[in-house]
Amino acid sequence: MSIEFIGKKFQIDSPWGRQEHYILKKLRQQYDAFYPDQKQLIISLTWYFSFTHDEVEKLIEMNKTYDRIIWCSVSDPIPAGVPYYEISKRLGATDVLFYGSGFDIGVNTGVIACYDEFDLENYSEDQVILKQIENVYINYNRKPRPHRIRMVEGLIAAGLEQHGVITIGAADVDYDITEGIEHNLVLTIEGDTPEDYLKCKNGDLPLDTNFGRVPYDILSLGKMNIWRGHFLNVVSETICAPWEPTFVTEKTWKPIVGMRPFVINGQPDVYNWLRTRGFRTFEKYYYGIELENLHENHIQTNIVQLVKKFCECSHDQLMEIYNDMYDDLLYNRNRFFEYAQEEINNIENLDRNVLLNANRPNI
Repeated sequence: MSIEFIGKKFQIDSPWGRQEHYILKKLRQQYDAFYPDQKQLIISLTWYFSFTHDEVEKLIEMNKTYDRIIWCSVSDPIPAGVPYYEISKRLGATDVLFYGSGFDIGVNTGVIACYDEFDLENYSEDQVILKQIENVYINYNRKPRPHRIRMVEGLIAAGLEQHGVITIGAADVDYDITEGIEHNLVLTIEGDTPEDYLKCKNGDLPLDTNFGRVPYDILSLGKMNIWRGHFLNVVSETICAPWEPTFVTEKTWKPIVGMRPFVINGQPDVYNWLRTRGFRTFEKYYYGIELENLHENHIQTNIVQLVKKFCECSHDQLMEIYNDMYDDLLYNRNRFFEYAQEEINNIENLDRNVLLNANRPNI
């Protein structure tokens, strides 16, 4: 009995699209093999309310029933307001499972995408290490989410913009991402165009010019002269709310591949998420400034305090700090390759018992 699938997927040639198609294919194949005599349904949550919600309602109207529902959030955070258990009950399912990066269960799509798509031959250890400081930090933002707006405004209010490279995109009338916050500040790198950022290892990405044409820089470290010359990476993660499932994207993997200390403008539990997977974080260098056990509204304030501390250091002092943490930076880079292979092996060889017993997130 073949497993059914409903929902939308990213285009296969779009960022993370190839990995999403691959992961969903492997899920379907292996659930079919695990339970060949049961009726099963995979529901993709990509753009759920734009596409998949109506498909689900049609199944309910048709009185379709299933033994098992597998909710999959492979490429994006889980959408708010989906009554997972209620829908599953209406579809007759006695077993409800959840899988994917959005639920922080099963596999991290971001690390696989970076491993697959980064032009890693051009990101060797010697090509990414810090040799001379041009900027104390970089803080790249494209979609102007509220926590990113607060971060940029905080850096500028503290007079720190002269010490780093900051980007942030415009509000977009077709894609309300600011949650009603007034946002007129648009920053980009002089001379940058979206066309400059289409390349990745497996071919050109689709051109995306939303958000004021701030480049859609998903699967690269950006301009290498800027990367090589910066000390601290202020990561602009997708989600900031601590109560949502931990969602780790390519934004966090970039400083790990590119051998930089980092702070997370996002969910404060990302640091622990990384440590439990064998990565090292850099809190011993953060002057006792707390970055983990924070209310959402304090995250940007504390990061600005830390950036200010580093900006008060001379470039020679920052190089001493970098050299002191070098072994940890190199360890993280090597661990990235190991972890990516582990995640690929996990999706190739799903553990049925783990899936059945562990897939019960607090949603």
